[in-house]
Amino acid sequence: MLGISPDALRYYEKCGLLRPTVDPSNHYRMYSDLDAITLFDIRQNRGMKLSVLDIGQQMDNSSIDGQLNALENRASLIDEQIQELQLLKQRCNARIRTMQTVQENLERIREVQCPPAYHLPYQLLRDHPSDQTRQLVKQWIDAMPFVGFFLSVSPGELRDGPLNLHPGLSASLRYVGEFNLPINPPVRAMMGGWGIKYTFFTQDPFSLTYRDILPMIN
Repeated sequence: MLGISPDALRYYEKCGLLRPTVDPSNHYRMYSDLDAITLFDIRQNRGMKLSVLDIGQQMDNSSIDGQLNALENRASLIDEQIQELQLLKQRCNARIRTMQTVQENLERIREVQCPPAYHLPYQLLRDHPSDQTRQLVKQWIDAMPFVGFFLSVSPGELRDGPLNLHPGLSASLRYVGEFNLPINPPVRAMMGGWGIKYTFFTQDPFSLTYRDILPMIN
């Protein structure tokens, strides 16, 4: 009558949401009209993605105030989930834009306006290992992809080689503020300004040689 499978009925009974009458002679379960109303209530709550535990707590508190409070809490949780999904969509779109830019500018050299940014070199973390720096890195990682991964090389190596790439994290000033990222040392502030950007693709950045980045230098 309610489109509920026998397995679901047994599951709700096991969780204590249903208490049908059991015939002792054959162990058949007998569901009354009141059980049907209870099932209808369970289905409504499941339709709002309430957990079985939450439904049980709501059924135990049968007052109007108790049920109203439970629904208001659910609505607040949905608002939080919507915000999380919106942020996830922003992150997905940011990644799409990044990949589109890479695709459009592959093997091209461009003059670009670089925004002010902050860099978090991993070498400094190795030099100053602590719970504080590990927590700092975690906060930055949680903001990816608005926080990017970068490899840097010293100016002297660009002139003379060989390349010794130093990994780290980078975030523009905008996203540092938006995500309230900590910028205390070992984070370094980087001035914005005009720069040269050369886009190419590699599976192993640590195998890069002076020859790979020569087009940008020349």
